[in-house]
Amino acid sequence: MATAEVELDIFSGRPNPTWALTDSQTASLLEMVDGLPQTESEARPGDLGYRGMIVRLRGAKAREITVHTGVAAVNGGSHADADRHVERWLLETGRPFLDPSIYDIVKAEL
Repeated sequence: MATAEVELDIFSGRPNPTWALTDSQTASLLEMVDGLPQTESEARPGDLGYRGMIVRLRGAKAREITVHTGVAAVNGGSHADADRHVERWLLETGRPFLDPSIYDIVKAEL
């Protein structure tokens, strides 16, 4: 099974918050992303503030997934997530690990 770490890309000049997904959360994430339709769009992070989430998977399914603005980018391919379900789901997995004010800022963005 792959292990996964999520990075909330929000800070400039200090480390971004990170947390690990459980095995079942990792499996759910992969299933969600694999079920999304392909798109030509790309995740477009901004310059300041919330710029999305980066999921680094290690192990048999090693890859990086960037999720922002309704797009999940995986190894050069993009998947449409118009309702930002994956992004919202990832934020909820991090809720126990995030400062409540940071959680609220990102939730308001979504």
